[in-house]
Amino acid sequence: MIKKQIKLLAWGDLLFWGIILAVCIQGDFFDTLDSEETQEAIVEIAGTEKYRIDLREDKDFQLTEFRKSVVLRIENRQVRMIENYCPQKICVKTGFAKRSGDMIICVPLKILIYIPKTRKKDQTIEIITG
Repeated sequence: MIKKQIKLLAWGDLLFWGIILAVCIQGDFFDTLDSEETQEAIVEIAGTEKYRIDLREDKDFQLTEFRKSVVLRIENRQVRMIENYCPQKICVKTGFAKRSGDMIICVPLKILIYIPKTRKKDQTIEIITG
């Protein structure tokens, strides 16, 4: 009777997934090294910028444009929505936005809260078109 071995991963598969994992880790590592400390969050309502909130001071911030309570919490240079009256409350369940590029979106009330991308003053922008 001949026993057949079942190989789950061959050496080539391990090498391939190891390279993919290393590239992912390296990209995230260098992204955090290059970014500067976030200073503010921007709140847009219906496509227009309404507030620039300083993230260096811990506080609760109420959006006064709505008939019911919409409250943001700023703590440890992070922002999150803690109170909203929208139906599903996905924006409340999103959690903290802490790094540049993070967003909290409430579609029913047309609220967008994001931390803008920051770049160093001497860094140039390169554009490739074609």
